[in-house]
Amino acid sequence: MGNLRLLVLLSLGCVPAVTPTPFEPLTLDSAGLVDCESPPACELDAAYCACAEAPDWRLEDFQTASERNGETYGLQELFAEGKVVIVSFFFGGCDACHQQMAAMQIMQDKLHAQGYTDVQFITINQKEYSTESAQAEYFRRRTSIVCSTGDYPSCGDDGKVTVTFPLFQDTVEGGGWASHQGQKDDIFIYRADGRLHRFFGALERENPAERQDPKLALEANPDNFRLLERAIQSAFGVQACNEDSDCSETGGWCRLPDGTCGGEGVCAPRPLESEVTQCWETLMPQPVCGCNGETYLNRCALEAAGTSLRYAGTCQ
Repeated sequence: MGNLRLLVLLSLGCVPAVTPTPFEPLTLDSAGLVDCESPPACELDAAYCACAEAPDWRLEDFQTASERNGETYGLQELFAEGKVVIVSFFFGGCDACHQQMAAMQIMQDKLHAQGYTDVQFITINQKEYSTESAQAEYFRRRTSIVCSTGDYPSCGDDGKVTVTFPLFQDTVEGGGWASHQGQKDDIFIYRADGRLHRFFGALERENPAERQDPKLALEANPDNFRLLERAIQSAFGVQACNEDSDCSETGGWCRLPDGTCGGEGVCAPRPLESEVTQCWETLMPQPVCGCNGETYLNRCALEAAGTSLRYAGTCQ
């Protein structure tokens, strides 16, 4: 059904027949967990390098939907519960921030449904927006991201996403942003042992070496959230594979490195039915060619079909 839709869209000119382009392999999940006894060389500030220890801040959680609403706590309590924590930096008056947070909430719901129940997203609100009215912007604004009731726990009756993960209020004394050396749109993925797994720097960072690859720009393309999802899954370790049958115990499929269509890959979970539908109905067309020789509307639809990527563009 999906490929039939794509053929119709192509015939109507709704999807450009993109010329195949060289595709730099994405290796977000191929290396698995870094051995922090001998971490790899890193030219960035130590706070952004793999295995950096998470800061020990304690801030108030003002998320009204949080079980710890009103409590003051920090990352160490979450690590003690075995959580893999994804830290983001936003402020309530930012529309793009709300869009990203809603997508993160859906991702958390989806990862929990796939068995990654120890995934925990959090946001630290900028200290300059600490008034009650500024905090209220997180709850007043509704995103344009549409979901179907029943697809995810955070999907409301109005078809909009309600963010329920913890929202921490930064302070001068608490220093949440400062202790991470973070800025708006940065994302840090910390392993359950409190060590940094991956850092995605904001595109606006002055130092080009600290910026995330534009292909991973979450604010630029919702489809790129699949790549963040992949990095989070790898924080739990990876299982190597050469074919789908190697992943039978987990019920997943063997995802090969981009552009290779052979060799060693990693086991990836099968997508949820609701996700398969959303790949075609809510994400922008960015045709890609699968290792099976078929063209898909975007990376999301490609991986929903359990197929690895041959190159960007329509199959020739």
